[in-house]
Amino acid sequence: MSQNLIPGGHGRRTIYNYVKEYLTPDKIFDKITQRDWPYKRNVDFYVTRDNALCCVAYMSSGRINEIVKRLKRSHFVEKSQYIKTSDPDVMFISNFWVSKRWPGGMRRRRIPILDENDKIVSYKIIEEYRPPTRNPIIEIPLPRVGVLGQYTEKIEEYLELLHQDQVLFPFTTSRAWSIIRYKTDEFPHWLREQSLNYMVNTIRGGPFAVKKLRGIEDIRTLMHYYRGDQESATEDLKRSEI
Repeated sequence: MSQNLIPGGHGRRTIYNYVKEYLTPDKIFDKITQRDWPYKRNVDFYVTRDNALCCVAYMSSGRINEIVKRLKRSHFVEKSQYIKTSDPDVMFISNFWVSKRWPGGMRRRRIPILDENDKIVSYKIIEEYRPPTRNPIIEIPLPRVGVLGQYTEKIEEYLELLHQDQVLFPFTTSRAWSIIRYKTDEFPHWLREQSLNYMVNTIRGGPFAVKKLRGIEDIRTLMHYYRGDQESATEDLKRSEI
């Protein structure tokens, strides 16, 4: 549990090495609300804020640097800019900035070399130029109903305490890291991992839909979550009418 998963460092473990089990939203919510930081003043406000931080992290599948010091109360809206009709059962995070984009330049790739049994025996290193990619701005739905409604409820409880232009989480990524770690016993990126796994296997369209909705550049980063199989895909095709 003490392994540092912050990027950087020789021989570091990745989040894939750390996550041993994917939990249901109900169990993750229980972890988020299992304990509160022992504040000495303004306890109700800070507890409400910390719950909202964890819930936003899970619901957005976001990285901490995409959440702290960026999101304002005004980013949370009732109507989607992409859906014509309004729905009281859902609100949205608008103008959500997605980080981690390639700035442009030479990039090294490892190409696996296979033997006659299709097993990897070594790798070939190649260098290629990749142009820069833009940081997308996306919109994230927050359902007020269903199993995810409890997350949105915690977020709205905090929004009610803020004025329109107020920043939700005006502290450093290190402070956010500490809060989430204390409340959940997990690293912040664990919430992103759990969220993406749930979205990929819940949203119609699977990895392809989540790639678009979450502004993910490379779909290969989502494919390992997908639990679909040939049998279920065949049954879906049999039921298709168009």
